[in-house]
Amino acid sequence: MTKRRASARAGVADAGAQGAAAGTPGGRGGGHAERALEEMLRRAGVEHVSVAAARPVIAPGGWNLRAVLHGERGGPDRTVSLKAFDYALYGPRVRVLVEVKGRKVSPGALAAVARGRLESWATAEDVVSLERWEALFGPGHAAAFVFVYWSDRAPAGPAAADEGDGAGVLALGGRWYAARGVLLRDYTALMKQRSPRWRTVDLPATDFARVAVPLARLLEVAERLDPGQGAP
Repeated sequence: MTKRRASARAGVADAGAQGAAAGTPGGRGGGHAERALEEMLRRAGVEHVSVAAARPVIAPGGWNLRAVLHGERGGPDRTVSLKAFDYALYGPRVRVLVEVKGRKVSPGALAAVARGRLESWATAEDVVSLERWEALFGPGHAAAFVFVYWSDRAPAGPAAADEGDGAGVLALGGRWYAARGVLLRDYTALMKQRSPRWRTVDLPATDFARVAVPLARLLEVAERLDPGQGAP
C-alpha cells in the first residue's frame, strides 16, 4: 500500500470515528441537496462522513492530486486537478466514495423517480476523478454517483414519502427531494457521450432505471459486487 493511499484511508476512517464518537455524522455538506442527502442517510441508518469535514485530516495542506483528461475526437489531452468526492458511506465490509449531483426537476418527474427516467449526466472530469479516488483507496472501496433530484413544488401526482430507505420523496426546508445512486463501475460501463463541447456523459434512460438504486441499497450492491474485499 502506498503512503498516499494509507493516508487517505486513515483520514476518512479517523473523520468517521470522530463523527461516531460524537453520535453524529462527520460534518455537513454545504448545499441544500447535500443536506437533504444527509437527512436521507440518517433516516436510512447509513453511517457517513462528509469530505468537507474529513479534509483537514486527509489533506491538511490541501489536495495535490491530478488526473489526465483525454481529448475528444483526437484533441489534446489535458491535466486537471483531482476533484474531491463528497461523502464516504460506511458498510460492514465496504466503503462507498460518493460524488453528489444535484438536479432540479419538475414536480411530475420527481413523483416518477422510481421509474428512473431522470437526468444522469456528469462531466468527464467527474468520472476521471472518481476513478482515480477509487484506485487510490483500493480494495474495500467503491466509487458512486448519487443523483439528488429536487423541486421547489410538491410532487405532481402520487409519490411515496421517504420511509427511511431512501426510496421515496423527502420534504425538507420547503423543497422536495428524491435520490438514486449508481456505482461508478456500472456508470462507466454504460455511459454515452452527451456533449463533446461540454465534455459531458450520461446513461440511456433504460440503463439508468436498471442500475440506479435507492440509498439504502447502495452499500448492499457495492458489497455484492466484490464481497471478498473488506475495508480495513
